[in-house]
Amino acid sequence: MRNSLRLILGKSPGQGLGRLPRLMVVLFALLVLAGIWGIAANQIYAYRDRLHQDAYTELEGAQKALHAHMRRAMEATLVMMATTDYLLADGLTAMNDVEHLLQKLQSFDIEPIQIGLVDQQRMVWRLGARDKTTDVHDRDYVAALRQADAGQIYVAAVNRSRLSGQEVITLAMKASHNRHGIDIIVATVPTLHFKEAYRDLLLSAPTFLGILRQDGLVLYLTRDEAGVVGDRLPVGFLDELRRNQGNNGVVEYTASRNVRRLLAGYAFIDNPPLVAFVGIDKTLLDQKWRDALPLPLALGGGGTLLVLGFMALILWLMARSDAEALRVREALHQAEAANEAKRHFMARMSHELRTPLNAILGFSEVIGGGMLGPISQTYQRYGLDIHRSGEHLLSLVNQVLEIARLDAGAALLQDAPLTLSETISQAVETMRHAADAKHLSISVGTLPDMRLQADPLLLRQMLLNLLSNAVKYSEPGGHIEVAANRQRDGLAITVRDTGCGISEDEKPHIFEPFGHGNAMVARPQDGFRLGLPIVRALIELHGGRIELQSALRQGTAATLHFPPRRVLDAA
Repeated sequence: MRNSLRLILGKSPGQGLGRLPRLMVVLFALLVLAGIWGIAANQIYAYRDRLHQDAYTELEGAQKALHAHMRRAMEATLVMMATTDYLLADGLTAMNDVEHLLQKLQSFDIEPIQIGLVDQQRMVWRLGARDKTTDVHDRDYVAALRQADAGQIYVAAVNRSRLSGQEVITLAMKASHNRHGIDIIVATVPTLHFKEAYRDLLLSAPTFLGILRQDGLVLYLTRDEAGVVGDRLPVGFLDELRRNQGNNGVVEYTASRNVRRLLAGYAFIDNPPLVAFVGIDKTLLDQKWRDALPLPLALGGGGTLLVLGFMALILWLMARSDAEALRVREALHQAEAANEAKRHFMARMSHELRTPLNAILGFSEVIGGGMLGPISQTYQRYGLDIHRSGEHLLSLVNQVLEIARLDAGAALLQDAPLTLSETISQAVETMRHAADAKHLSISVGTLPDMRLQADPLLLRQMLLNLLSNAVKYSEPGGHIEVAANRQRDGLAITVRDTGCGISEDEKPHIFEPFGHGNAMVARPQDGFRLGLPIVRALIELHGGRIELQSALRQGTAATLHFPPRRVLDAA
């Protein structure tokens, strides 16, 4: 033992000057250990605080965006229903004319509202499809409005539409007396629309978004593993909440099912009587924090072993590399902070821009189409110019938001078996108008009779991005072709154009978001250059890859390769 102490403190007990440096080394090592664990503990709890603060900040912004979207959607629905009632009741407008005008007012791109008419025999049909009627005498809104006054609104429980087969939120209105025999006007919005509109609202926190009736009935919930939709909150809970907290705010709520501790931002909408809410499951948020603990704890333990095992060597190395290590840590911290700030900025700014853009698109379409009365052709042209520019800006905003969502790892696949020929044909028809506007021909080659296991929305987005690039970079008179063929290693879908092509020097940068090396995407008027990076991220999410074949002024062929496990035989 004495010899060991001599090795640590000095060559001999009498060498006091030798003891001090070695004792300082031991004390310094102990201080390093204390510092390691102090920093680890500080970072662990700082991360927890930051996680909760970020989640709370996102909750406040999401609650406002959710309220604005819900109010706009419901106002648009009520206007459509009131317009329908007016046209039916005036006694002058034929049913065909009523249907024609209302179909013009419906915008399936912004708010997919579908109007149905229920006659005295409790048969419903959708506008433009009077030959397809369905019996709805057993729906709750029929009984609720049986003795109601004209114009009374009723929010029905969520049901699957017997016309479209989709799960929908239904608003029903008692119709005014009319010569067409219509008793109830029904407006439906698919719940899938709310899922798509809100899935990007929060990027970091485990969340629930939902819609309630003001009597407590749960109409919609984004995550409903416990089957809460259709249940009711405790009697009087919402009335007491509104009386004590006001029409909107943030409240903690403990539920017996699905979530344990929910921090919810809510907003009441009086016409129709609904409550929109967005909630953070604090239990899952804490679990996310606990899942991150092993790394700092492992680093702390490893540091402890290194300090104890190689005390002298570590101190010597620290003396030489301390300045460099500090610079590396600062650079890493700055890079992480910049990336986080970029992601939050893109997500929040995209949501802030999308809300007013939807209003601009809607009203400019009304002006450009002269829907509210005759106006001069100059104003109509201005309205159409505003609508086209707004659609372009909305496309750029959606691309920025998609990049932020993919970067955050928030994209989830909703796989379903798809008919390949139908999916490709729909995408081509969507882009045909843009191709015709540039005098481009677009065709679909021979397609195999098969199905594909993929996310319908993400596959459509990949095809539209590739077709949009082909249209954008092809000169008038060019040709675009979409083809697909089954291969031993899966399925290949190719979009080929006769556009400007890509040089060899530019190809390494083609999939870089906001990159500057690609002549094909380097023109300022062409946007943020995010189409191909998004396609690559989405195809990789499906377990596939994208291949690009191009030469300058010889066109481009972009091929999506899907793995064999996603290729299904025809039904």
